[in-house]
Amino acid sequence: MTKRALITGITGQDGLYLSELLIEKGYDVYGLIRGQNNPKLDLVRETVPDVKLLTGDLTDVASLVRVFGDAQPDEVYNLGAISFVAYSWENASLTTDVTGKGVLNVLEATRLYAGSDVDKVRFYQASSSEMFGKVQQVPQSESTLLWPRSPYGVAKVFGHYMTINYRESYGMHASSGILFNHESPRRGPEFVTRKVSLAVARIKLGLQDKLTLGNLDAKRDWGFAGDYVRAMWAMLQQPVADDYVVATGETHTIKELLDVAFAAAGIEDWQPFVYQDPAFFRPAEVDLLIGDASKARDVLGWTPEVSFEQLVTMMVESDLKALSASRGSVPAALVTGATGQDGSYLVEALLAAGWSVTALVHSQLESPNPLPGGVGTALGNLADADRLREVVLETAPDTIFNLGGLSSVAASWARPLDAARITGLSVAALLDAAWELQEQSGAPVRFLQASSAEIFGRAERAPQDESTPLAPVSPYGAAKAWAHTLVQVYRGRGLFAANAILYNHESTRRPLDFVTRKITHGVAEIATGSSDRLMLGNLEARRDWGWAPDYVDGMMRIAAAPEPDDFVLATGQAHSVAEFVAAAFAAVGIENWSDRVGIDERFNRPADATEQLGDASKAERVLGWRPKVPFQEIVARMTQHDVRLLTRGS
Repeated sequence: MTKRALITGITGQDGLYLSELLIEKGYDVYGLIRGQNNPKLDLVRETVPDVKLLTGDLTDVASLVRVFGDAQPDEVYNLGAISFVAYSWENASLTTDVTGKGVLNVLEATRLYAGSDVDKVRFYQASSSEMFGKVQQVPQSESTLLWPRSPYGVAKVFGHYMTINYRESYGMHASSGILFNHESPRRGPEFVTRKVSLAVARIKLGLQDKLTLGNLDAKRDWGFAGDYVRAMWAMLQQPVADDYVVATGETHTIKELLDVAFAAAGIEDWQPFVYQDPAFFRPAEVDLLIGDASKARDVLGWTPEVSFEQLVTMMVESDLKALSASRGSVPAALVTGATGQDGSYLVEALLAAGWSVTALVHSQLESPNPLPGGVGTALGNLADADRLREVVLETAPDTIFNLGGLSSVAASWARPLDAARITGLSVAALLDAAWELQEQSGAPVRFLQASSAEIFGRAERAPQDESTPLAPVSPYGAAKAWAHTLVQVYRGRGLFAANAILYNHESTRRPLDFVTRKITHGVAEIATGSSDRLMLGNLEARRDWGWAPDYVDGMMRIAAAPEPDDFVLATGQAHSVAEFVAAAFAAVGIENWSDRVGIDERFNRPADATEQLGDASKAERVLGWRPKVPFQEIVARMTQHDVRLLTRGS
């Protein structure tokens, strides 16, 4: 009679390898997925087309009971979890619900399915070496005291002990495999081994020049995932359930990983390419993890077959092959806000650099900055999360440049809800879609968020840099601050997500509702005789004004950087509105302007930011970026442009 197996976490590397093993052994395999929109659904269907997929949720016992009724399994392999340790620090609650309580839910569904016949089904729990954390014994075995040092490790300990509890309390055949680190070419790019193999391949092909890591002396016991799933299966073939450490018994440092990875790409010395950043250190690092798998060897007859060197070489060669196959293809970008000032300059720069560009547009109607030829368009609305997801998955960009939003601070006071939806919440939808695309394709997706100096608001100090606390004082600033923080959260999850903290940047394409363009256009009207007075608000407000195309260059540099990070883009020089006005009148030969400018308090903001002055030294140091066009020239270009427009139209 054909055996039937149910696998949770089937979209992960272990789930795929285990599915292949069981199908090869003649099993009918059922896989649990969470919803039909799972980003790895197509990958599972392509890799293991014989697997029958069932919809359920580890946090929903009722859905699991239904899945058991449909699958009628003889064996259950619970591999599902939020398995990225770094992310567990960002979202400990969700990690607990899925990785910890999820085990209890699957155990209970298994017990209910078995009923009075506990021999009807066998259960496997994927435990983890992260449970040892602050190790009390080297090497670690099945009897070593557990001392987890991450929310992920704590959740795994809960699941491990619940498995033992159900085995002892209900007589269930429930085993745990305490798996040490195991890798493969199917590992997600957020894990350090795949991060290294992918970066080495990109460096070899000239696509990247730097790899940033944390603790290079951290040691791990790394094995091949394909070997480890053999141990999982062997545990459920034993007459008595038990717990087993699955490991190679060898440890290697990150430095050794780099040695082998770069050597596999033909690069002898990796030190010029690798940099350390404290941001990548764990809040609490585990100690020396090395497993004693003698019990698995003696009882299960299991031994690893793929060596550390073979594993790392396999991963690098796989990434080299994949990247080489796509190297000749044109990089693809999705740009929101493409018809705005920044978006129009960015689209032109991307086209000039040979990119394929798709612009998200609200309608096909003509805009103030029409898109150039050769740009694809996708109809969509930043307030429509479902449509944003569709556009991202349909266009499959390598990089998403999110420049869209309700970008007028004054307008955000009149439309605060729109500012929240369009400038803030839309970023969540785009980030989630980018993550889904990365999970679905297996290829890294880059996300550049146009953040703003308005996130600093009433900053306690000037100049402001990347470490300045956020203190927005407008609905626009608050929405930008929320989006800025969410980008950092997704970066911690493993997405290349970066913030460009843009200080005020102007150009001849600035809309007339911005104070700079209002000034230059108003001065041009006075110079051409079509007006005799310019009405403004607070002339003492100070801003750090730059030239928009310079800042677009900065954004492209950030998106192309080896590692995602936040960068302030600014000139480092602040000027008052009065100085801007003076420079504009000077550009048309008018020195005495005070009697031509009136003050109307209605134009004052309800709450104005303090002096906005940016420190872009990090961008200069890391990216080689610096602004090129000085303040006086910016104002002169804008004013003279508006004079030409008015003269041409008269």
